[in-house]
Amino acid sequence: MDRVAFEEHLTHPHARGGPEPGTSSGSAGGAPCGDLVRISLRVEDSRVVAVSFDASGCGSALAAGSAAASLVDGSKVLEAALIGPSEISDELGGLSAGKFHAADLAAEALARALGAAVLAAPAVELNQRRVLVAMSGGVDSAVAALLCHETPGCEPVAVTLELWRDPEGDAEASKLEDEYLKAQQDLRAVMQQRDQDIEAEQEMIDAKKALADAKQSLVAAKAQLERALREQARQVVPAASRSDRDRDWDWDRE
Repeated sequence: MDRVAFEEHLTHPHARGGPEPGTSSGSAGGAPCGDLVRISLRVEDSRVVAVSFDASGCGSALAAGSAAASLVDGSKVLEAALIGPSEISDELGGLSAGKFHAADLAAEALARALGAAVLAAPAVELNQRRVLVAMSGGVDSAVAALLCHETPGCEPVAVTLELWRDPEGDAEASKLEDEYLKAQQDLRAVMQQRDQDIEAEQEMIDAKKALADAKQSLVAAKAQLERALREQARQVVPAASRSDRDRDWDWDRE
C-alpha cells in the first residue's frame, strides 16, 4: 500500500463538502457498518461538471470518498461509469483487504449518484452507433457485447441494471447489503492469503531450483579445475624427466 497517496486523500480530501445546487446524491453504508459515504454530482453534456462528497466513520471511508470524487471530477459519463472499487483502491495506492470495504462503499455511492444525475440531466442526442447491453452475469449478454464490439460501426455500452433498492436505507444501508459487503471482504481476504501462499510456494520452488543450479555449476567448475591441474601436471613432469636425464648424461661424460 502506498501510504503517501492514502494520506494525501486523508489529509487533503478532494471536493469535500455539502451538495452543490442542482446536484444529485447517492449514499452507501450507514448504521450496520458504521461507515457512510455520500457523493453528489451534476452532469451536463454527458460530462460530470460538479462533484462533492462527505464521509463519516473510519479514515478509509473518508479517503475512498475523496478518491472517488477526484477520479470522477470532469470525466465523461461513460468514463465515470467504469470507476469501481478497484480503481478507487488504486487511486489510494492499493487498499489492504481489511480496508477495501471503504472502496466498495465509495463505488456504490458513486454509482447511485451518477445514475440519479444522468436521470436528472437533459436528454442528449441519440448516438446511433451505441448499443446498450444489459449485463446479467451470464454468457448471452457477454457474447452480445463481444459481437457488437467486433462489428464495424457498433459501439457497445455494457451496463448492470439496479433491480432493487430500499430508498429508506440509502443513508443507513440495509443489513443484507452490509452482510454482502462483509462477505465480499472476507472472501477477498481469503483469496489474498491464498495468493500469498501460492507466491511463497513458488518462491520456495525457485529458491530450490537456484540452489540446484548453483550446485551443478560448482560441480562443473570443480571438474574443470581438476582437468586443468592434471593437464598442468602432465606438462611439468616430462620437463622434469628431461632435466634429470640431461644431468645424468653430464655425469657420465665426466
